[in-house]
Amino acid sequence: MSDQLLIQAQQRRNARMQTIYRPLILAALALLVLVAGRLVSESLPSWIAVQTVLSLSMFLSVVAFGQGLVMLTGGLDLSVPGVIALSASIVAVWVSFMDGNLFVGVLLALGVSLLFGIVNGVLVSVLKAPAFIVTLAMGAVLEGFSLF
Repeated sequence: MSDQLLIQAQQRRNARMQTIYRPLILAALALLVLVAGRLVSESLPSWIAVQTVLSLSMFLSVVAFGQGLVMLTGGLDLSVPGVIALSASIVAVWVSFMDGNLFVGVLLALGVSLLFGIVNGVLVSVLKAPAFIVTLAMGAVLEGFSLF
Protein backbone atom coordinates (compact mmCIF):
# COMPACT_ATOMS: atom_id res chain seq x y z
CA MET A 1 0.00 0.00 0.00
CA SER A 2 2.75 2.46 0.94
CA ASP A 3 4.67 1.60 -2.25
CA GLN A 4 1.61 2.54 -4.28
CA LEU A 5 1.32 5.86 -2.43
CA LEU A 6 5.01 6.58 -3.02
CA ILE A 7 4.63 5.86 -6.72
CA GLN A 8 1.59 8.14 -6.97
CA ALA A 9 3.40 10.92 -5.10
CA GLN A 10 6.40 10.57 -7.40
CA GLN A 11 4.14 10.72 -10.48
CA ARG A 12 2.46 13.88 -9.19
CA ARG A 13 5.85 15.44 -8.48
CA ASN A 14 7.10 14.53 -11.97
CA ALA A 15 4.00 16.02 -13.58
CA ARG A 16 4.40 19.21 -11.55
CA MET A 17 8.07 19.47 -12.52
CA GLN A 18 7.20 18.99 -16.19
CA THR A 19 4.76 21.88 -16.08
CA ILE A 20 7.37 24.06 -14.39
CA TYR A 21 10.33 23.19 -16.61
CA ARG A 22 8.62 22.89 -20.00
CA PRO A 23 8.51 26.69 -20.68
CA LEU A 24 12.10 27.02 -19.48
CA ILE A 25 13.24 24.27 -21.83
CA LEU A 26 11.44 25.93 -24.75
CA ALA A 27 13.03 29.30 -23.94
CA ALA A 28 16.46 27.66 -23.73
CA LEU A 29 15.93 25.99 -27.10
CA ALA A 30 14.87 29.30 -28.65
CA LEU A 31 18.00 30.94 -27.25
CA LEU A 32 20.11 28.08 -28.61
CA VAL A 33 18.60 28.56 -32.08
CA LEU A 34 19.36 32.30 -31.91
CA VAL A 35 22.96 31.66 -30.90
CA ALA A 36 23.40 29.04 -33.63
CA GLY A 37 21.88 31.41 -36.17
CA ARG A 38 24.23 34.18 -35.08
CA LEU A 39 27.21 31.86 -35.56
CA VAL A 40 26.06 30.91 -39.06
CA SER A 41 25.06 34.39 -40.23
CA GLU A 42 26.12 37.73 -38.81
CA SER A 43 22.88 39.48 -39.75
CA LEU A 44 20.34 36.82 -38.77
CA PRO A 45 19.40 37.62 -35.18
CA SER A 46 20.21 41.33 -35.26
CA TRP A 47 18.31 43.63 -32.94
CA ILE A 48 16.38 45.14 -35.86
CA ALA A 49 15.28 41.68 -37.05
CA VAL A 50 14.14 40.70 -33.56
CA GLN A 51 12.30 44.00 -33.17
CA THR A 52 10.57 43.52 -36.53
CA VAL A 53 9.47 39.99 -35.68
CA LEU A 54 8.14 41.11 -32.29
CA SER A 55 6.21 44.04 -33.75
CA LEU A 56 4.68 41.89 -36.49
CA SER A 57 3.77 39.12 -34.07
CA MET A 58 1.80 41.46 -31.79
CA PHE A 59 -1.10 41.45 -34.23
CA LEU A 60 -1.20 37.66 -34.24
CA SER A 61 -0.97 37.62 -30.45
CA VAL A 62 -4.03 39.86 -30.09
CA VAL A 63 -6.03 37.70 -32.52
CA ALA A 64 -4.92 34.49 -30.78
CA PHE A 65 -5.91 35.94 -27.40
CA GLY A 66 -9.39 36.78 -28.68
CA GLN A 67 -9.82 33.38 -30.28
CA GLY A 68 -8.60 31.75 -27.08
CA LEU A 69 -11.31 33.54 -25.11
CA VAL A 70 -13.91 32.24 -27.55
CA MET A 71 -12.59 28.70 -27.20
CA LEU A 72 -12.51 28.95 -23.39
CA THR A 73 -16.26 29.54 -23.43
CA GLY A 74 -16.73 26.41 -25.53
CA GLY A 75 -17.28 28.22 -28.82
CA LEU A 76 -15.56 28.25 -32.16
CA ASP A 77 -15.27 31.25 -34.46
CA LEU A 78 -14.17 30.43 -37.98
CA SER A 79 -15.00 33.90 -39.30
CA VAL A 80 -11.89 35.50 -37.80
CA PRO A 81 -9.78 35.34 -41.01
CA GLY A 82 -12.65 36.87 -42.97
CA VAL A 83 -13.08 39.66 -40.43
CA ILE A 84 -9.34 40.35 -40.51
CA ALA A 85 -9.29 40.42 -44.32
CA LEU A 86 -12.32 42.71 -44.53
CA SER A 87 -10.94 45.05 -41.85
CA ALA A 88 -7.60 45.31 -43.64
CA SER A 89 -9.39 45.99 -46.93
CA ILE A 90 -11.57 48.69 -45.38
CA VAL A 91 -8.59 50.49 -43.86
CA ALA A 92 -6.55 50.19 -47.07
CA VAL A 93 -9.36 51.50 -49.29
CA TRP A 94 -10.24 54.28 -46.85
CA VAL A 95 -6.67 55.54 -46.55
CA SER A 96 -5.45 54.95 -50.11
CA PHE A 97 -8.34 55.66 -52.44
CA MET A 98 -10.53 57.96 -50.38
CA ASP A 99 -7.64 59.92 -48.85
CA GLY A 100 -9.11 59.38 -45.43
CA ASN A 101 -7.56 59.62 -42.02
CA LEU A 102 -6.00 56.40 -40.70
CA PHE A 103 -7.70 56.77 -37.32
CA VAL A 104 -11.12 57.08 -38.97
CA GLY A 105 -10.35 54.06 -41.17
CA VAL A 106 -9.46 51.94 -38.16
CA LEU A 107 -12.62 53.05 -36.35
CA LEU A 108 -14.66 52.22 -39.45
CA ALA A 109 -13.06 48.77 -39.68
CA LEU A 110 -13.71 48.14 -35.97
CA GLY A 111 -17.34 49.18 -36.40
CA VAL A 112 -17.88 46.86 -39.37
CA SER A 113 -16.15 44.02 -37.51
CA LEU A 114 -18.36 44.64 -34.49
CA LEU A 115 -21.44 44.60 -36.71
CA PHE A 116 -20.56 41.22 -38.21
CA GLY A 117 -19.68 39.89 -34.76
CA ILE A 118 -23.12 40.91 -33.52
CA VAL A 119 -24.71 39.21 -36.53
CA ASN A 120 -22.76 36.03 -35.71
CA GLY A 121 -23.81 36.25 -32.07
CA VAL A 122 -27.48 36.74 -32.89
CA LEU A 123 -27.50 33.86 -35.35
CA VAL A 124 -25.83 31.52 -32.87
CA SER A 125 -27.44 32.51 -29.58
CA VAL A 126 -30.90 33.75 -30.55
CA LEU A 127 -31.67 31.64 -33.61
CA LYS A 128 -29.77 28.61 -32.20
CA ALA A 129 -27.88 28.03 -35.47
CA PRO A 130 -24.73 25.89 -35.18
CA ALA A 131 -21.72 28.11 -34.52
CA PHE A 132 -19.51 26.05 -36.80
CA ILE A 133 -21.78 26.58 -39.82
CA VAL A 134 -22.60 30.24 -39.08
CA THR A 135 -19.02 31.36 -38.57
CA LEU A 136 -17.70 29.31 -41.48
CA ALA A 137 -20.29 30.82 -43.81
CA MET A 138 -19.75 34.33 -42.43
CA GLY A 139 -16.00 33.94 -42.92
CA ALA A 140 -16.53 32.97 -46.56
CA VAL A 141 -18.89 35.92 -47.10
CA LEU A 142 -16.45 38.36 -45.50
CA GLU A 143 -13.53 37.00 -47.52
CA GLY A 144 -15.64 37.62 -50.63
CA PHE A 145 -16.43 41.17 -49.49
CA SER A 146 -12.75 41.83 -48.92
CA LEU A 147 -11.95 40.75 -52.49
CA PHE A 148 -14.70 42.97 -53.89
